[in-house]
Amino acid sequence: MEQARVNGWGRTLRPRHLQEDQSSSRIYAQFSGNTVNNVSPNRRSTLPIVPGFVDGSLMQRLLKITIVESDPARAALIEESLLRVGQYELNIVDDMTRLNTAIKEINPDIVLIDLDNPSRDALEELTLATAPLERPVALFVDQGDANLTKLAIEAGVSAYVVDGLRADRLKPILDAAVTRFNMFRQMRTELAATKRALEERKVIDRAKGILMKAKGIDEEAAYALLRRAAMDQGRKVGDVAEALVSTAGLLS
Repeated sequence: MEQARVNGWGRTLRPRHLQEDQSSSRIYAQFSGNTVNNVSPNRRSTLPIVPGFVDGSLMQRLLKITIVESDPARAALIEESLLRVGQYELNIVDDMTRLNTAIKEINPDIVLIDLDNPSRDALEELTLATAPLERPVALFVDQGDANLTKLAIEAGVSAYVVDGLRADRLKPILDAAVTRFNMFRQMRTELAATKRALEERKVIDRAKGILMKAKGIDEEAAYALLRRAAMDQGRKVGDVAEALVSTAGLLS
């Protein structure tokens, strides 16, 4: 039986072994504190998995979910609800003062946070610690507050759910949070690429202007010079243009 162990945060964690129920041929988890588990290799293909790289080779692993919950009973309920619908590598963080360290150590795929009535300061600390722009973060609160909702969404929280932590809704909400996170990440990636392209175009235009003035040539000829230099040096036109602009700035 293959196992993966992760340090506990806030209280001692003991291995929770995955076993196979011979009567139903299902993998299930035997609870003994809070742990991280792997499954037997012959059952791995039937479980929720994500690609990852280890030592340069592609492998498949369980989806890692970190549950931020200070109430042991509610944490156990969340854990049990998730394991009813699939197998995950689960970690429970119940010490908020060590949340930032725990997230860095565990590096989860998804973070699920359950709070009674968070203050603005507590919410800001949570969003900073869980890095919602790097992974889906689902936040469940007991009471609604328009200002806190706005703050959470602006910080990048993928799901902000008021009075919605019920077993039957847990997985659909997490699925929606992952979808929303991926959509906005794609938008941010495309926006960043567009900004880079615009900045590069500005630099190339400046470099063309420098060549046009120095050599008395037109814009097309100036761009041809930049392209030729880029090909000769095995570099991008933008990089050659940036070097030219920087040099011209030092000489001016």
